Amino acid sequence: MPRLITLLETGTHPSLQSLRAKALDCASTIAAAVNSSVFAPDANRLLSALHNLQSTIAEDDDETERYLLGAYAQLAEVVGPEAFAPYVEDVFPRLIEEAQKKPDMTIGGGEEEDDDDEWETIEMNGDVVAIRTTALEEKAEAVQNLVILVQAIGEALPVETLQGVLQVAVPLLKVRSLRER
Repeated sequence: MPRLITLLETGTHPSLQSLRAKALDCASTIAAAVNSSVFAPDANRLLSALHNLQSTIAEDDDETERYLLGAYAQLAEVVGPEAFAPYVEDVFPRLIEEAQKKPDMTIGGGEEEDDDDEWETIEMNGDVVAIRTTALEEKAEAVQNLVILVQAIGEALPVETLQGVLQVAVPLLKVRSLRER
């Protein structure tokens, strides 16, 4: 674990984006897999490294950010609400922002999206409807991480933060059937 944390603390060069993302995934998976007493000596250092990393992530480094937000969710379960409290304001706004994003969608001539693996198309009422599935996957992952964090933090979650989560979650519970249109 110490070497992974050192990589996260020092590996800031853009060429290390993929390695840094994998190190985040590895460190959080190890933390979740071992007994919390085994992880305890490294917990504060890893959370601090994640906090520092979050402020230095480049705008175009979506891979590291996705792993970072997932790592926070796993670590919140491991360290508990008291130890995770200082990081709530770092994590929740980004997850809420990700969960609120509208997926890219086109109706009509979806021909240009046919070759792209990120797009799924269907024909409906004579129109081609295309939706970028990776955007849906990212949204689903953000919502899943919000659920994990709310459960892990429980009553220690600030009311304002919980209200923000509810503003995202409640509209997602409304499912419209295609027949209702």
